[in-house]
Amino acid sequence: SMNTFIIGSLFSFQGTLKASTFVGAFLFYNNYFVDKDFNACYTGIKEYLPKVDNEMKKLSFFLNLFRILPAYLIANFNRKTSELVKSDIRFWKEILNWQDKSDLYVFGILLCQKKEFRSLIRKRIHIGGGSIPSFLFRVLFKPMDTLYINTEHIGSGLYIQHGFATIIAAESIGDNCWINQQVTIGYEQNRRPVIGNHV
Repeated sequence: SMNTFIIGSLFSFQGTLKASTFVGAFLFYNNYFVDKDFNACYTGIKEYLPKVDNEMKKLSFFLNLFRILPAYLIANFNRKTSELVKSDIRFWKEILNWQDKSDLYVFGILLCQKKEFRSLIRKRIHIGGGSIPSFLFRVLFKPMDTLYINTEHIGSGLYIQHGFATIIAAESIGDNCWINQQVTIGYEQNRRPVIGNHV
């Protein structure tokens, strides 16, 4: 019924994962309407959806390999850029608790699911390799429209959370920094802020 589908959708781990929605709807129907056990329903969904999410990530990675591999080569073409990109991957892996996954896999999943990561990597490529590699990367993965990065000196490991309505215009940013959404790092009369390490 429609009610079953709606309740299942509410339990979906990610709204974009249609499989999670249908699994949620099935588990809800089976446990709530058949067994009349809402707690079992909730527990079953809570345990199963992370597994579905993990499998959907793997599927997304393999379906997008034709884009991920060229993007990875572009990001690692320049030695300095490559080192910074790898530091970003390591920092994001630490924050997202994905240390058990390979750098290439995390790079691909982040490009597919996190537009703010795309914008960061494109900026890295533009700084280190110029406009042509940056353009090629943009063709493969469109960056985030509402995230503006106008900083030329970015240290290793920058994490941008969501990136919605975010403007980054610092003089420089240190290592291992975290910037939240809707943050404006601006400047006044050509005076731009300098952000240190571990901010």
